Amino acid sequence: MKLIYGSYDNSGEISQWKLKRTKSYPSRWPDNIDVGVLLDSPFVESGVPKHLFVTWARPKERSQGEFTCHSCGVLIGIALFSQNSDKWRVDASDLQFGEYGEFGEPPSISLQPVGPDRYGLLIPSSFGSGGIATDSIAVIIRHAGEFLNALSGQIAESWDDDGCSGTVTAERKESCFAYDGDFEMVPNAHAKYYDLVLTKHVYRSFSKKNPVGTTVTRYRFDGSKYIPEAPSR
Repeated sequence: MKLIYGSYDNSGEISQWKLKRTKSYPSRWPDNIDVGVLLDSPFVESGVPKHLFVTWARPKERSQGEFTCHSCGVLIGIALFSQNSDKWRVDASDLQFGEYGEFGEPPSISLQPVGPDRYGLLIPSSFGSGGIATDSIAVIIRHAGEFLNALSGQIAESWDDDGCSGTVTAERKESCFAYDGDFEMVPNAHAKYYDLVLTKHVYRSFSKKNPVGTTVTRYRFDGSKYIPEAPSR
């Protein structure tokens, strides 16, 4: 924490940090916040010991719900350390990567293999509002010295009967479909990064564009993000 934030309080297990105002920093937040460790994952890449390090932060509340509302996320930071002899150095960092989570709490981030001897992060999220519930994922990849949000997308959605029953308009019916999904990273013999295969099972639908059935979409990493191929059924 001292290497990337400049300070660390062992008793409170936090770093006090004065941030720069960037696009990813919530405009309503103060300039000074406390930062804690969310994930510290060791791995070996090309024979070199490394750590992928994730931090999270949000301001202390002055009033109830100020920073812990349903849609209130936390600021996620990412850093990659590598061992050189007996010392650790920072290979890459983005301490204001983005806002994730809800109710002022961070999501369950995990280490994700993204290629042979390559690792990134998987960030799952869930959200519900107005009778609709969704599950999403974000796949974070380090490429060319940067951390990239290579893919963000929904993998499941459901709706309640009140919103999609009775005299529902034709326009509304197009959004009335429910599905489950899962994904896997699969090798690509011609690329350094795995492909991502997303399987989508629509199990209930009033939508002509999204009928009941299963589709499989393969995504390939193009150097900055995952690009989908045409889905198959």
